[in-house]
Amino acid sequence: MEDGAAQFRKDVAVNPNDTEEAIWAFLCEAKTLGFDKARARILRVGKDPRGYMREAYALFDGTGSEAGAGTFLTIISQVDNMPIVPETT
Repeated sequence: MEDGAAQFRKDVAVNPNDTEEAIWAFLCEAKTLGFDKARARILRVGKDPRGYMREAYALFDGTGSEAGAGTFLTIISQVDNMPIVPETT
């Protein structure tokens, strides 16, 4: 998990608008540091052009709402073939 968090942090350093990588870094750190510490360290990113990713990020950084969660779920349910969990080979 520590290696994963480090890699995702590097990816955001290269692309500071990469919301998805920031969320993955948070998830890795939540596993090793605990949820509250990970939230305090969550990477700040620019405005992702994908509305559903902005909603997802808000849920993890603590600024999201129930309405935002509903919006996120509605949007992703309408996207064909969108994997919710990354596929493994």
